[in-house]
Amino acid sequence: MIESEVKKALRDLVVDLVNGRYDLLTESNRIGRLTEEEIREGIQEYGGTLTIPPEEAYNTCRMLRLDRGSEFAIAFDMWIDNHRSVLTLTCDVTVDDQEQKVVEIKIDLHVL
Repeated sequence: MIESEVKKALRDLVVDLVNGRYDLLTESNRIGRLTEEEIREGIQEYGGTLTIPPEEAYNTCRMLRLDRGSEFAIAFDMWIDNHRSVLTLTCDVTVDDQEQKVVEIKIDLHVL
C-alpha cells in the first residue's frame, strides 16, 4: 500500500534530520517553506538532541489523504533526547498516479 511508502519516506527524512544532513534536504528538494538554515536553527533553538524515534512512533503519525487523492499531509512529533517532543515535523507528500511511489515530499517544522 502507498501508506507504507509514505511512512518509509518519512522515516528516511527523520534519519536525515537526526544525522544533521540538512544538505540532503536541499539536494533532494525536500525543503518546503523554510530554508535549510532555518530548519537547522529551529532545531537548535528548540534544544536537546534529535534522536531516532521507536518504530511504533511512525504508526501513530497523523496522516491525512487530501481530496486530490495523490497527496497526503503528515504531522509527526519529533523525538528529542529519546522522548517524544512538541517539535512537530509536517510534510506534504505527493505520490505518483499509480500510487506506487513517493514523488515529492516537502517539510516544515512547528512547535505545537
